[in-house]
Amino acid sequence: MITLVVLLDYSAAFDAVDHQITIDILENKYGISTSSLTWCCSYLSGRSFSVLSDTEMSATVNLTCSLPLLYVTYASELQDVAERHGVGFHGYADDTQLSKSVRVEEACLAKQVMIDCVLDIQCWSSSHRLKLNACKSEVVWLGTRQQLARLSHDDKVLELPDGALQPSTTVKNLSVHLDDTLTMDDNAKQCVRTCFFHMRRIRQLCRFFDDNTMHTLVRALILSRLYYCNSLYAGCTISTLHRLQRVQDAAARLLCGASPRAHARLFCSSFTDCLSPVVFNTNYAC
Repeated sequence: MITLVVLLDYSAAFDAVDHQITIDILENKYGISTSSLTWCCSYLSGRSFSVLSDTEMSATVNLTCSLPLLYVTYASELQDVAERHGVGFHGYADDTQLSKSVRVEEACLAKQVMIDCVLDIQCWSSSHRLKLNACKSEVVWLGTRQQLARLSHDDKVLELPDGALQPSTTVKNLSVHLDDTLTMDDNAKQCVRTCFFHMRRIRQLCRFFDDNTMHTLVRALILSRLYYCNSLYAGCTISTLHRLQRVQDAAARLLCGASPRAHARLFCSSFTDCLSPVVFNTNYAC
């Protein structure tokens, strides 16, 4: 099986949440009524916005939209639209992904189903005052190299009335870089590049920091990126894991003030102690 994935792009989705439409969804879809519905109406009504700069105040504008807290409720019908077309749906905040898994021989069928679904979502978005940038949405076909090689470039393109969606070999979803064969190599490269950038900056300023500040910086800027979604690296190649291991070893040398050529295992115990209570494994592959 191969999987066609479309990552939808919305413009200022949180700012476009219409208050009246939100009330209708809460009442008709979720069954909120009586005092609870009155409370929601009271919460959304009578809101205004103005800007104060020095002593000058701008004109006051009444707010009829913008409500980030209720966006997931507001956009919950997106899943219903996708399911009508037999398309998989995954949403997190304003990030929405559509997927359709088929055999290689059925790639054209998957394309047409996905195009119909995107057009239907575009109509739904317009009725809910959301701006779907279909041409800025991303497309990626997931599969093995042998499977993807059987598809030509034209087979992978999604033709929409507003323009064609060109396929990508790597897409970014929730700060994770996914390649079309799911090796996670691109994500590891990006993680390593960012971590070493921050380590160089920390090393330049380390003489001004005490130990506690150094530990905090390494946790916040290095380890947080190293640990983020690290379960996705399960089953990756040794070369990919080795890149991540280099970051971990370099962070250990930085905190312990060791030479860049020193072996990380010589001071791994002291490194683990200084990062307590963080559980730190000296072998990333484990």
